[in-house]
Amino acid sequence: MPGGGGIPFFDPGFWDWVAQEFQAAWVADIFDINVFHCMDLIGDPDDPLEYIARRIMTFPINFISREYSRVKDYLVQAARERQANASVAYAPFTCKQLALLTRFFKDNMVEEVGIPTLILDGDYLDKSIISTSQMKGRLSEFFDMLEKRTP
Repeated sequence: MPGGGGIPFFDPGFWDWVAQEFQAAWVADIFDINVFHCMDLIGDPDDPLEYIARRIMTFPINFISREYSRVKDYLVQAARERQANASVAYAPFTCKQLALLTRFFKDNMVEEVGIPTLILDGDYLDKSIISTSQMKGRLSEFFDMLEKRTP
């Protein structure tokens, strides 16, 4: 299951709870540069200025912040390579950029990879926007739906 969009930093144990409660294995994370196979985009370290600039631009959050059509194939490929059977995109309200991209991500996971995807709304730091118990409820509903789909 690829997870994306960060984590609720106000509850760092949240994704551990998901793994324990549902025996879900996180096979990808948008903050992992290897997910996008973009190491080759970094360039030649013998040219330090170009290397630093390319390294910064290939940091996953920067990489996925470009025009979505340039990122889509990397995301689809990563989900297929990791044989994901579902995905969760964490969409923090305070990050308008990722919140918008999660809709494109969900559409691609459903239409091109064929896996159900949950957009889990939240915030990075403020648990008063959506609490841990509310997020756990949404994920429990999602996993219930996944269980019912499994033959």
